[in-house]
Amino acid sequence: MYIMHVTEFQKRGQTYAHNCFREEGGDPVQNVDIDQFVRADLPASIEAEGRLRKAVLDHIIHGSCGPPFRTDLPYWDPEKKGVLSFSITYCDDRGFVHLKRSSKNEATIKYQGKDVPINDLWVVSYNTALLLKYDNHIYLCAY
Repeated sequence: MYIMHVTEFQKRGQTYAHNCFREEGGDPVQNVDIDQFVRADLPASIEAEGRLRKAVLDHIIHGSCGPPFRTDLPYWDPEKKGVLSFSITYCDDRGFVHLKRSSKNEATIKYQGKDVPINDLWVVSYNTALLLKYDNHIYLCAY
């Protein structure tokens, strides 16, 4: 078991911590094991009485995918003129985990004073229990 952390001090006086934990008992071996701990989707409005969706929209939205925003992301397919969805979590041949996401799962946020439609591809990976407990930006990676 290991626990590592690094603390950064960013602009505007914000403290930012990187924490790494390893679950006892070895690494997840299947996508369903990873899905139990890490998510990257817009939760349904009924999950945790709506608190989870609100927390994701408040703290876990990053980036902007597709025109007029970024199209240089690995899941953007210019030939299909759209973003790709992943119906299951999988690990590629380089060892990177790609979390289940759907470009059809949508919401609207305020961005630079305008209503902007978003989907799962804007969502940073997170752990449901930590997000609900701390109601703050907690980015989580699966390796």
